[in-house]
Amino acid sequence: MVHSPAKRNHYNPCFWTALWNQQFFAHLCAGKTGHGRSRAQLVHTLNLRSDKIFETKVENVHYDKGLGFAEITPASRLDFCQRRFPDKAEGLARYLAEHPASLYLDFEATLTGLEDLQGYDALLRAARQGGLESAAHKGFLACALLMHATRSHELMTGILDELGPPGLQKWEYLWILKNTWSDRMALARAVMPLALAEWTFWRTQHHCFPLPDSPVMIDRDSILAIISPRLLLKIDFTASQPEDRWNIIEDIPTPELEEFQRRAIGNSFKDIIFSDASTLEQWQSMPAYQHRIRQFAIRESRAALVREAAARVLWALNGFGRVPEDFERWAGGIFRREEVQQHTDRIRRTW
Repeated sequence: MVHSPAKRNHYNPCFWTALWNQQFFAHLCAGKTGHGRSRAQLVHTLNLRSDKIFETKVENVHYDKGLGFAEITPASRLDFCQRRFPDKAEGLARYLAEHPASLYLDFEATLTGLEDLQGYDALLRAARQGGLESAAHKGFLACALLMHATRSHELMTGILDELGPPGLQKWEYLWILKNTWSDRMALARAVMPLALAEWTFWRTQHHCFPLPDSPVMIDRDSILAIISPRLLLKIDFTASQPEDRWNIIEDIPTPELEEFQRRAIGNSFKDIIFSDASTLEQWQSMPAYQHRIRQFAIRESRAALVREAAARVLWALNGFGRVPEDFERWAGGIFRREEVQQHTDRIRRTW
């Protein structure tokens, strides 16, 4: 049987974007839904390229074409081996002399595997319950948010187009990404500021929060994350809170809603989706959206916006500028709680 690679790689999984369909969300909360029907759910989208609003299935939004499919040429394999595993290069060269064909990587299987881990389960549980169950749930959600940011449209395209090292092959970047996800220390560096920060959820009774391309919105002092159309999370790095605590606020005040709208528009690249067209029409008329459209009309300006957004994700992965340089040296004893507590207390005092 010939393998057919995925033509569309969704950076926001369909089982998540389907929550922006009112009925599907109600079924999730009632425990009646599954991933199988999610792709067919209907939502409205505000498409930035056409500047038009229309109804479509979630399988038709928030994806990049062919981004996860990559050719691995013999030359690129040998170059990779010489740089990263030089002691194996001679043997690989002999093998390639006898087997000169290219290999092909389909990254969709890795993305699907990632979606089956506890992080996305934690996200869906938070969406269903309108909050958190425990400190452990909070930890899994923190990991999910950071890992999701690394598969974002802006980072994947930004690295491959301009931000990566010269000559970086697509398949090598995908290899790096997969290894980053499995690197406990890399994730610990990125997640530590989230664990020490203040978490505030705004919870609404009705669909309130449209979904841009990048729902994990990073800036210098906070993350704003859209968990569901009825649950918005702010992780504030300027305030500290015990790891087993979080705030839940019913409804969302106007200043916070306006901040959300501004940041969501600033993290939109292709589509903003929601359950009804009228809300998107309001967004379409906002000055911030109109400015975004004008920026996207110029190719160089659009590329600059993608680079800037990708750079924010890379900055986040390095600890948001808040994790000390010696972190990896002492965090190797991550399960020696007394030692880690001494260092985290010192970090808290410096914020």
